[in-house]
Amino acid sequence: CSGPSVFDSYYQNEEANQKAFVVKAGKKWFKTGDLGSIDKDGFLTIAGRKKDLIVSSYGKKIQINKLETLLESIPYVNQTVLIGENRKFITALISIDQASVTELYDSQAKLEGLLYEDIKKLNQSLARYEQIKKFTLLERDLSIAKDEVTATLKLKRRVIEKNFAKEIEAMYQEGSEESKNKELLNND
Repeated sequence: CSGPSVFDSYYQNEEANQKAFVVKAGKKWFKTGDLGSIDKDGFLTIAGRKKDLIVSSYGKKIQINKLETLLESIPYVNQTVLIGENRKFITALISIDQASVTELYDSQAKLEGLLYEDIKKLNQSLARYEQIKKFTLLERDLSIAKDEVTATLKLKRRVIEKNFAKEIEAMYQEGSEESKNKELLNND
């Protein structure tokens, strides 16, 4: 961010200035934490927040908020949290809108099968390193009471990863029977 309406420094705080600003092509820029691109006409498009970017163990940068939004476009999916920082592949914790699926699917297995097929379809539009390889259905929604989401429903990833550490680790264990997850590794 640069321009006449953007402040140019913190008063008498050089350390904060070094963290908050960068000079590129002779111009001072304020680091907002937003990710974006400038098109051929010079217009800026915001793609997300830098903090919502994870890096896989292979060094691939993945915009998880984009993928979480795609997953939440599945009509009966309520909440999603993608895991993958410093991991070989992406996994998902998913809560379901129970009211919309209870009358349609009388068993957990049928529901997991439906979700498996929907995620498989979604994966076809993603780069291989962005694809969701495994998922776990959560038995409850993420909640403010358990400090997993803010009052504005933003995810508190560290808290969620701590509260669901067992489920997450089970998805990364080969052949784990503990987890109620489906494997979406290109078996087809």
